[in-house]
Amino acid sequence: DHGDDTGAGTLADPLLTIDNAIATAVEMGLAYVHVIEGTYDQQIHLGSGVSVIGGFNSDGTHSGDASRTVVRTGSGIGVIADGIDDAGVSWLTLEVSGNRGGSVYGIGAANATNLVFEHLVVITDDAPDGADGDPGTDGAGGQGGTAGTVGCFYSDTSCTRPAGGTGGSSTCAMTGGA
Repeated sequence: DHGDDTGAGTLADPLLTIDNAIATAVEMGLAYVHVIEGTYDQQIHLGSGVSVIGGFNSDGTHSGDASRTVVRTGSGIGVIADGIDDAGVSWLTLEVSGNRGGSVYGIGAANATNLVFEHLVVITDDAPDGADGDPGTDGAGGQGGTAGTVGCFYSDTSCTRPAGGTGGSSTCAMTGGA
């Protein structure tokens, strides 16, 4: 258990979600959110002026190990920085997967300046298969083959059976017949 979102946001009374901790830090004018080791199933939305630092032990000391704090999301983007300034993320492992037909990004940033990302491990799944495409149209018909040579009756053993005509051609360079 990482805390409760009604908490004070201190080591003794931590908040449950990183986003709530970021919002509290922005509101209070704090520059850092310290994230205690563990796995957090959530997406992170950065706020202006706040950096998120993972890798903290439960006693408040820093482990120096990004693998100790894991943020996991299936939303397709692990960290979103949109329309913000002076923020960052460090000492986290991001595990990001996505939904069918969508792209997968560890970090998505737009209209943002002075962002710092360091000491991160970013693991993204391959993007899922996209939606099936529309069926193609039928190809053009092939051209007729050449006429075969005159044959002989099956029972006539003195006759050498001639080969058939060559196969027709098509617009995709495949020949028909044999």
